[in-house]
Amino acid sequence: MSGKERGFFFRVLSIFSVSLYLLVVYVVLRFRRKIRPPFSLPQLARTWFRPSFRGQLSGFAPEQGFCWLADVPDFILSDRESYSRLVVFEDGKPLPIPHAPHDTVRTSGKGAYSHWGTVVYLSTTDNSDPSTNGRKYEVIENK
Repeated sequence: MSGKERGFFFRVLSIFSVSLYLLVVYVVLRFRRKIRPPFSLPQLARTWFRPSFRGQLSGFAPEQGFCWLADVPDFILSDRESYSRLVVFEDGKPLPIPHAPHDTVRTSGKGAYSHWGTVVYLSTTDNSDPSTNGRKYEVIENK
């Protein structure tokens, strides 16, 4: 075996060893319930094979600062489990700051929003109350 072949062999062996080590660590931590998987395979399959969700937001609850909460169905993957594909619209225009940290939604507002679990944390573009400002708020799940 030449020096070049030996170097390639050891690089592949190193990558394989590190990958195997990380897999074993994941399995041990998962078995001991120290971590949980980001999503279940059935949940992922249901997401892939169903039509995109489209709905109106209502029942806004004040959270803190400029942040308002609205419920969405639990079958939509959020940023907590995976990557949210939910887009929030205000009178037909998408809110400008998706996937914002919750503190940004609370303190800055201006159309920042986040989809976390079964809740959308959102602020309106003018930081007004979405339940009384007369605008329509919709969500569409892009696939």
